[in-house]
Amino acid sequence: MKRLDKNILVARMGLEKESLRVDRRGRLAQTAHPFQEDVELDVDFSGNQLEFVTDVCDSADEVWEALRRLHRKAARVLEKRETGPEYLWPFSNPPYVQAEGENPPMEFYGEKAWKTAYRNHLRDRYGTQLMLYSGIHFNLSFPEKFWEAISAIGDAGIGTGCAGEKRRSADAAYLNLAAWTTRYAWLIVYLFAASPVLDESYFCPGKKDGTPCLKYASPRSSEIGYWNDFEPVLDYRSLEGYVDSILKYTEDGTLMSPAELYYPVRLKSAGLYDLERLRREGVSHIEIRIIDENPYSEIGIFREDVRFLHLLMVYLASRAPKPFPEGEQLRALRDMKRAALFDDSTCLSNGLSIRENAVQALQEMEEFFERGGGSTPEGGVAPVVGSAPEGIAAPVTGSAIGGGSANGDSPTSVGIAAPVTGSASDEWAYIREALDFQWRKLEPGGRPAEIIRDEFRKEYNRKGLELAKAHSRKLCQEG
Repeated sequence: MKRLDKNILVARMGLEKESLRVDRRGRLAQTAHPFQEDVELDVDFSGNQLEFVTDVCDSADEVWEALRRLHRKAARVLEKRETGPEYLWPFSNPPYVQAEGENPPMEFYGEKAWKTAYRNHLRDRYGTQLMLYSGIHFNLSFPEKFWEAISAIGDAGIGTGCAGEKRRSADAAYLNLAAWTTRYAWLIVYLFAASPVLDESYFCPGKKDGTPCLKYASPRSSEIGYWNDFEPVLDYRSLEGYVDSILKYTEDGTLMSPAELYYPVRLKSAGLYDLERLRREGVSHIEIRIIDENPYSEIGIFREDVRFLHLLMVYLASRAPKPFPEGEQLRALRDMKRAALFDDSTCLSNGLSIRENAVQALQEMEEFFERGGGSTPEGGVAPVVGSAPEGIAAPVTGSAIGGGSANGDSPTSVGIAAPVTGSASDEWAYIREALDFQWRKLEPGGRPAEIIRDEFRKEYNRKGLELAKAHSRKLCQEG
């Protein structure tokens, strides 16, 4: 085992999370957005869909705590509304929908009137039902010392030279990271899928005949989720090409705005999503947009899951540059949709099952960190043709839903034997706990989607409301 360079764990992160407001009956709230001027508690498509926006933080733990603080803030306001208490629906899938249009586009005026026009466009083109899905976006930026560390030990990174050369090199590194993240989007969807139950009223508002368990673990990332009516192809060869490949869809009228491109990964500049600024100023951070809300967390995501997303980005940032042509892009997006299926024996494009690919991917991540962040095999699991081991040499106890290090019961995973003394122990514990949390999802019945389906396949709305109320009580009681 090589000594781990601490600089490969240096990053800045932010979280965005959408949540529907419901009333005491569990119906979509029809009251006005309660946080009109609060940039941390914004509004998404409709007034009853909150958007939590954290500050940029220096660690996974810090950004997780920031999101929890915002949830405490919201819960205390919602509990004391004059029209009666309201709650945050804990699922990515919506609750019972009485009638279509219960989530009308939020209206803005003056210099923000364009937001209303854009929302009306989304309503007219995709319908309001699609906009009922909620999810989590993970934003990450790597500082220069990270890229230097990766350059020293891996196959990617940024070069040396003047500021302009470094910026171009950093842009190229982020483009490579975006390409690899898109290749691995299937893994994120699979491990974070937590929406196996969807009320029938989503398809037929007002229908009360039951809550079907669909064939999807994550409908919003599946073929019935957030997708345009065409298959986009982007240019990852240069930042100029990347920007132009998105703008061509707005210039020919295919999209009203670049924000309308429903894609699992985005490269962004600082501030609002602006492709011309991205072209001019370069890449500030990468955004992952395909994370389901885990209803067993009061804030929709566990600390260990945020840590894992960070580690996955570190691992993928180390991967050697590789062309990402049209055919491979389309296969990656189709694999992502397959990973949203409940049946994880479904094969991805390489002929291996979703689960087999996940086992292989986690093993390669562990090997990468065991090598101190050293170079990875050319193929990797993106996915690649090969054979997964018959068994999983991984923890065999615990739950992927509520345990983890927070309960002090994280066993040691394959290979990651943390030092018991020395300055590196904290870093190894961080890695071990995050990976262990994912390994437990691969135990029989350990996936969030499996656990949620078993518990909520009956009385989805009643039990969902009870959980929302319990989350509110706990958050309001926190200091």
